[in-house]
Formats: sequence, C-alpha cells, structure tokens
Amino acid sequence: MQCHKCKAEVDEADSFCGYCGADLTQRMPQPPQTQKTQEGLDLVEGLAVVCGSICLSPIISLILWLIWRKDKPKKARQASYVCIGIIAFYAILLILYIILILLSTDGLTGL
Repeated sequence: MQCHKCKAEVDEADSFCGYCGADLTQRMPQPPQTQKTQEGLDLVEGLAVVCGSICLSPIISLILWLIWRKDKPKKARQASYVCIGIIAFYAILLILYIILILLSTDGLTGL
C-alpha cells in the first residue's frame, strides 16, 4: 500500500508511515478517478445507435457524432460510420422501391 502523504510504499499493518510519519489510520478520501475512455462503442451502445438510427433516422448518429467528436473520437467515428451505413441502406431501399413502382406500372399498362 502507499502512504497518502508521501506516496511511499508501506506495510498494510503500519499505523504510521516510516518515511514521513503520516498517520495511516486516518486515510485521506480518494478523489474519484475520471478517465475519458478512447474505446469504441460497446455492444449496448452500438445496438442503441444502430436501432435508433434505423428507426428514427440517421440524424441520431449525426447528433451522437457531434456530441462525441471531441471527447470520444473513436466512438464519434463509429457513429459516423453508422450514419453513412444507414443513409446507404435508405438509398438502396429507395432505389428498390422506385424499381418496384416502375415494374408494377409497366405491368398495369400492359393489361
């Protein structure tokens, strides 16, 4: 364990630091460690982004990219990929819909 005052290695059973004499029985509260993670989306975040984007629109992914772009660049990049993928998915669906309409109108005019 470390002394809370001088950070020297001390034994767990010691009551006082052998280096600086600090009282080890009255431990200083440790401040919460807040580290910004640079990891990508985990499974739940990824599913939420994809499902939200498919159901609501690619705007969800775009908003997440705007929120995460400075603090979490890896997550922001992945959200932008989802946005591009959803836009491509919608474009393919639109093309298929137009082809279906063209095929159905050609079939109706032939009757």
